[in-house]
Amino acid sequence: MKKWVDLYQRHAAMREGGATLPADIRARLVRLSEMGHCDASIQGRFSSRTVGRLREWHVRPRFGTAGPERLKGVAHLESAHLSIQVLSDSRTSRIHQFTAEVQGQASGGQGWLVAVHLDDDRDPDVQDRGLGACSHPSFHCHVGTSLEAVPKVRVPLPDVGPVGALDWLLSLVIPDWEPAPWPAVRKALDVEQGTQG
Repeated sequence: MKKWVDLYQRHAAMREGGATLPADIRARLVRLSEMGHCDASIQGRFSSRTVGRLREWHVRPRFGTAGPERLKGVAHLESAHLSIQVLSDSRTSRIHQFTAEVQGQASGGQGWLVAVHLDDDRDPDVQDRGLGACSHPSFHCHVGTSLEAVPKVRVPLPDVGPVGALDWLLSLVIPDWEPAPWPAVRKALDVEQGTQG
């Protein structure tokens, strides 16, 4: 059980790194538009509103559209849409909740979804979802036809943080997005092990 308690504690600690989160997400949205995968106005439409002590961030729809942002030129999908939502403390920048999602249709018309969730820590029931920290880790992903498809699978994520999880999510549908290409990983490992000449 210790590994699940440790993971839960690392997920909780990761919530304190929210000060740069909006700028980090906006940088990814700029890159996404520069690569031609979405409308160029997306970074300006990632905006917030303050409600009491809470700041809600999301990508507003383009004028004349509704819902999540349409992605273009994604691998293996006929259609895809991206949504990102962040809920943080407006004074401390603590991340209460994070969601990033790509949903669409695969070839043949079957629905497809990948989602990353950091559950809202203000919700008193968040610790009691599922049967435990293994079946419903606070920072997890879903991959499948929908969020409602059974069995409802919640795969625990390591403590890569919301931005790392967003990079992972985008790399699934945009191969050129890969934040850690193997040659760079091998080089970093060689340097770490002191084997590079």
